Amino acid sequence: MLDKYGPWAVITGASSGIGAEFARQLASQRFNVVLVARRKQRLQLLAAQLRTTFQVKTVVIVADLTSVEDLERVVQETSAIEVGLLINNAGMETHGPFLSSSQQALQQLIALNICAVTHLAHAYGNRMCAQKRGGIIFVSSLSSSGIPYLSAYSSSKAYVSTLAGTLHQEFRQHGVCCMALEPGFVESEMTLPKESALGKHAATSMMPVNVCVSEALRVFGTRTFCTPGFMNRLRKVALRMLPRSLAMWIVAACLRYSQSRGRINN
Repeated sequence: MLDKYGPWAVITGASSGIGAEFARQLASQRFNVVLVARRKQRLQLLAAQLRTTFQVKTVVIVADLTSVEDLERVVQETSAIEVGLLINNAGMETHGPFLSSSQQALQQLIALNICAVTHLAHAYGNRMCAQKRGGIIFVSSLSSSGIPYLSAYSSSKAYVSTLAGTLHQEFRQHGVCCMALEPGFVESEMTLPKESALGKHAATSMMPVNVCVSEALRVFGTRTFCTPGFMNRLRKVALRMLPRSLAMWIVAACLRYSQSRGRINN
């Protein structure tokens, strides 16, 4: 991968979960890494571990990607290095009934899950297409098909998956690959609370984060969409065989039934 894409990888949301695991696995493949997130101490600790374990170069950028100024600063601070990979991972979620989310939370979700992802794809996509090599992994979600009670989050991930697929067709002629990673429930800090409507279901079908990331890196460059795990792929196919409105009705009905049986409390 290093020879194909270039020496540096920029990873957003790198302080934990999927982002941190991408950093570890890419460093193990000799990529130098730029770690971007809000939590400075965690980034510095991870960077030190990667330097010690894999003898790679690291750059830590503390940034709030809901801020346009911070987005521009990330791009500027990486302007002197050849970025071969962008892991467009940073994101947030709201769960529960749509009307229970505040306007502020919804605006933050849109800023991070949609605006920041688009901004970075445009900035680094320009550079990669100019250098005639590179790749972008967009971390989306299996919920991108639309999940009631994850309405805003799943809708934002539908945008991310669509953006990845369309940009792959635009960028491939310039030697740049794009892929949407659409995992199901993965062990991470963003996993739904256990008492939430989807949390108990998540607890029974959790995928280790290292398995998710290794599958993504294994198929990157050969697929435009990646859903790790056989059962997740089966769920995806089953839902997409149904009319969209029927699939959403079934998911909502299952959640309401589980709640009425006392299994799940929102």
